Amino acid sequence: MNSLVAIDVARRDLRGSLKSFVVLYACLALGVAAICAVGLLNNSVTVALERDARILLGGDIAIDVASQPLDAAELDGLLPEGAPYSKTVDTNSIAVAGNGRSVPVSIKAVDQAYPLLGEVLTGTGQFSATSLAADEVLVDPTLLPRLGVEQNDLVRIGQAQFKVRDTVLSEPDRIGGVIGVGPRALLSVEGLERAGIVLPGSLVRYYYRVILPEGVSSAAYEDRMELLNPERRWRIRDAEGLQPQIARLTNRLSSYLTLAGLASLLIGGCGVAIASQHYFRRKQNSIATLKCLGAQGADIAAIYVAQILIVSLLGVVAGLALGTLLPLAIYLLPVGLLPVRVEFSFSVTPVIVAALFGLGTALLFTILPLARARRVSPAQIFRTVHETSSPTPRRPELLVIAGFMLLLMLLVFLTIDQLKLAIIALGGAAALVIVLTVMARLAVRGAQWIAARTQGPIRMAFHGLARPGAPTSSVIVALGCGLGVLATVTLLQHNLMAELQRGVPDRAPAVVLLDIQPDQQRAVRELLAQTEGVEVLQALPMLRARVTRIGGETIDPETLGDGVRWTTRRDRGLTYLAEKPEHTELLAGEWWPQDYDGPPLVSIEDELAEGFGVGIGDTLTFNVLGRPLTAEIASLRREIDYTSGRLDFIFILNPTALESAPHTIITSLDVASDVEAELLNRLAQDFPNVTPISVGQVIDRATSILQRIGFAVQAVAIVTIVSGILVLIGAVNSARSTQLYEASIFKVLGARRRDLLSIFLGEYACLGLISGFIGVIIGTVAAWAVVRFVFQFVWSFSLLATLQVILAAVVLALLIGALGLWRDLAQPAWRLLRAE
Repeated sequence: MNSLVAIDVARRDLRGSLKSFVVLYACLALGVAAICAVGLLNNSVTVALERDARILLGGDIAIDVASQPLDAAELDGLLPEGAPYSKTVDTNSIAVAGNGRSVPVSIKAVDQAYPLLGEVLTGTGQFSATSLAADEVLVDPTLLPRLGVEQNDLVRIGQAQFKVRDTVLSEPDRIGGVIGVGPRALLSVEGLERAGIVLPGSLVRYYYRVILPEGVSSAAYEDRMELLNPERRWRIRDAEGLQPQIARLTNRLSSYLTLAGLASLLIGGCGVAIASQHYFRRKQNSIATLKCLGAQGADIAAIYVAQILIVSLLGVVAGLALGTLLPLAIYLLPVGLLPVRVEFSFSVTPVIVAALFGLGTALLFTILPLARARRVSPAQIFRTVHETSSPTPRRPELLVIAGFMLLLMLLVFLTIDQLKLAIIALGGAAALVIVLTVMARLAVRGAQWIAARTQGPIRMAFHGLARPGAPTSSVIVALGCGLGVLATVTLLQHNLMAELQRGVPDRAPAVVLLDIQPDQQRAVRELLAQTEGVEVLQALPMLRARVTRIGGETIDPETLGDGVRWTTRRDRGLTYLAEKPEHTELLAGEWWPQDYDGPPLVSIEDELAEGFGVGIGDTLTFNVLGRPLTAEIASLRREIDYTSGRLDFIFILNPTALESAPHTIITSLDVASDVEAELLNRLAQDFPNVTPISVGQVIDRATSILQRIGFAVQAVAIVTIVSGILVLIGAVNSARSTQLYEASIFKVLGARRRDLLSIFLGEYACLGLISGFIGVIIGTVAAWAVVRFVFQFVWSFSLLATLQVILAAVVLALLIGALGLWRDLAQPAWRLLRAE
């Protein structure tokens, strides 16, 4: 039989049979749509990043420095002659309204050249820095209701009053700045001087964004400047380097989401297998007839492979159409939500990848049902009961399955840009399938054991799960995987929230005060002492410095481990103390005497020392406000436990090394909730340069972020659960004919409809219970591993969360199984038996 004849026979045989493949369409469409949408969205973001990388940075290069601005000589040595640049200043303060309300704000002061690239969007349109007066401020829209003010009202920042000119919706270079303690407030540089909040040692950062002359490579310029200034106190970044950093993050997110879509597609593969098996079982008489007319096994394979390709293409095309439409939702996002202007950008590659995944999955999961169809004997047309057993796959079939699996694995490696992630994902998926398959078979054996030892409806329900040809194993694997993902996400959320609550000790500070000047310390303490319900927990000196050398060698951050590299990329807070803190444990070395007045000494974390490859007696060189300071490591401390609620620093030096340097005091307070607002208002009035941070608000913000992350992860988990539901629907439809035949026999033997209903609903409930229980086991193990070995948190099990997952599985199975069951059981027994 040639190919055209096979296709023609396949087309004719499909007439009126397409509705049998609804589950197959849905399973393929869901997974293909997810993979296609993620690929197209990532492509759109990548195009936007390539287009707007310079705008994101605010120029070709950005130079930032902490605490003190670059002087004219330093700036002239860094900037190419005649290159335009813009200076901005980032710091924190408090905005105080006329009604007495105060809110910590993140200050950004700009000069008249800002922005060099891009535009600032405000509530009334575009913004020009040249028109921003020294007594005007632009604010984040969320600040207005918190202060109880409106546009054109006055607010006080520092020592000056400012008129709220407009709201700021987005800034082109916001991604390159620091994260402040509150909503954004945008001033002019002259306005910042009027406020008088930048004092020696204040937590402030200066940015210089530069447009390079034509023909000058930003990457080459960055390398040259860093080579000429090994002891630099500034950091330089270029647009060419920023784009790969952001793209790496988006690609990593895309990889995770693609794997989630692939997991959904593979779970749906079980539904494809069930739908195909059910279809071929219904076609046994047709296949037997074709063989009686001389068709060979190869002819049967050609006909039904053509059919599978036709229906698979329909499902894949539907998935591609949906996956192409989903990324258009980016146009519904509010202006300014994303740091770049993302527009939908079509690319053929994600579409082809999604289509290949869909077709490959469809063919992989139909090989065994198709192979069984090839073995149908011509004598089948004389039988009244169809064969329901699953013969052992033959070697050629196993080789074909292995080939398709290798092709899908190769496609995963080509799609996921992280080789390690791809290997872990494939290994984890293989292990999960093996574990679920073993557990499913054990569940079927257990159902047989229970059925043999019980009576009545319970016996019949468990017998139905273990009957020959029942899709119990496939449903348990698919639904158990989806429920396992849900259980994992639920337990992870529970542990993250528990850790967040656990991380707030009984004596955690309610408020932390930043930027207290040394000459203000006594006055601040007097104010705190006069306020009832306030207790000072700690007060430590603080200044900013950057590690520039380790053991006398210039640092190459790329040679350091991921866990410590962050400590060298920019200035970090450090302090000086004469006495060893009460709760500090030394693991090596000794603390310096209280009256020590020798060369600089430093105490660091043992984990940091391990990452730096240093020990007692080695040296670290810091750039402190432009001056190098080399200190010998005197002691190693145990890793800081930030959940203790104490202020601590990774670097602590002896007092004589730093006390003459400009610095501020950081103070933590225990404040009664009913006096916190009053205290913050008094601080804002008497000490406008001091920035208070409400720990409660920080915790609320962190909780909100965790909840949003949890919702996003749950959305991904729902995709896999929907795939499991589709598999369950396919399994119910596949088993319905066998159940109705058994129901007819039971009716002849005297069973009533309600008896049959209890038997079959019991079967569905048991199927949901087993799937839910297995899903909870898988999810608990996965969540425990992530919590203990990735997050390194204390594990906390939630019985309520797991019971909810199991209950959801039982209810889901009952609802799907009950659809149409009452109507089907109402049919007369003679009609069903005659049909057989």
